[in-house]
Amino acid sequence: MKEFYYELNVETSDFGELIENFLGDWCDAVIEENNKFITTYEYEPINVKDALLIYKSELEEMFGTKFVLSAEITEKKNEDWIESYKKSVEPIQIGDYYVYAPWHEPKAGVKNFCIEPSLAFGTGHHPTTKNAMLFVQKYAKSGDRVLDVGCGSGILALTAADMGAKVNLCDSDAEAVEVAKKVFGANKLAYENIWTGSANEANFEYDIVLANIITDVLVMIAKDLKKALKKGGKLILSGILEEHEEKLKAYYKDLTLVDRVCESEWVTLVYEK
Repeated sequence: MKEFYYELNVETSDFGELIENFLGDWCDAVIEENNKFITTYEYEPINVKDALLIYKSELEEMFGTKFVLSAEITEKKNEDWIESYKKSVEPIQIGDYYVYAPWHEPKAGVKNFCIEPSLAFGTGHHPTTKNAMLFVQKYAKSGDRVLDVGCGSGILALTAADMGAKVNLCDSDAEAVEVAKKVFGANKLAYENIWTGSANEANFEYDIVLANIITDVLVMIAKDLKKALKKGGKLILSGILEEHEEKLKAYYKDLTLVDRVCESEWVTLVYEK
């Protein structure tokens, strides 16, 4: 074991999920705290700060908005931080499902999902994922065709697949797609199709379309999400800060809002076409 490790503490006013995914490509472990404070750990003092600032500029240009981001690297004495990290990630019960990491044991008498944290967003600990997963359990049924857009770990599609749905998944991040494939394999469930990209490449109209992303992206791909949804189908949107909710609703006003939940300033909405 090396004598020192390097802790990077990031504070951001926006785009927490995208920044977390970006850091996941650079660092040995990533711990997200309420989507605005992110801590990473690595063995070598890699120059991630410069790359992070470049990525910040790219996000600002892409979305046409400015946001505040700070990053500080600290050298620390190694006291087996991997074990400390593992201890910080606890299993969680979400409706009918118990979600646990590989270093924990499954729970007897309930349905279990094993998902390794930090590989891609989506372990159920964040309100956006948890509430979207609860809505999947509420609305999905056997035989439905389901599309998970921006799938991350694939946990939402995984839930639908376990309930008997035919699931398709996509993510603009190729690494997230590979993670989702591994998650399905580890949990012995099958998907119908998976691709690197977005909803504009969907070949079907779906009974349920899922999108747990961020408000700006949900606005950008609103037409594609609605096009992929069949008449009478449900569109589950998550990753929405409450302060951005009205902005988002303006792009989905041609659909009927049938369900809503807000937890810790994070909103999840269900629309019907």
